[in-house]
Amino acid sequence: LIRRERITHYCGAPIVQSAIANAPAEFREGIDHTVHAMVAGAAPAPAVIAKMKEIGFDLLHVYGLTEVYGPATVCAKQSHWEALGDEERARLNARQGVRYHLEAGATVLDPDTMAPVPADGETLGEIMFRGNICMKGYLKNPKATDEAFHGGWFHTGDLAVLM
Repeated sequence: LIRRERITHYCGAPIVQSAIANAPAEFREGIDHTVHAMVAGAAPAPAVIAKMKEIGFDLLHVYGLTEVYGPATVCAKQSHWEALGDEERARLNARQGVRYHLEAGATVLDPDTMAPVPADGETLGEIMFRGNICMKGYLKNPKATDEAFHGGWFHTGDLAVLM
């Protein structure tokens, strides 16, 4: 597909980037332009990010889930990251935190107390959202909906820290 058409944007899981980065060179022939790509789920390894950059792919790491419209936060790249080494750039690219405008909030809270966790990069909490892109609830399952929106926030079930 990439050899036959001028692909400029795509989204995929880290396994897709790894497959492209490790594909034989002839499979990547014709990529003579930058391909802007979103990667969701686990951040790709530094070696994959470096190889993807070398062959013309600019990776943007996003986080989300179906209940909050797929990509719900994005890693906002900083121009000064280009001067950093592959390992540090990969570490920074794995971070998240910039919410979309339609969200009233995206944060990390203690799921028991609903208090924000300290921004110490160590204290675990749960990623939570609220706003216009959150679902209204689970179809015909008010109990699951009530649990998911306990405390006025959508509970993702995913753990994170604040920095």
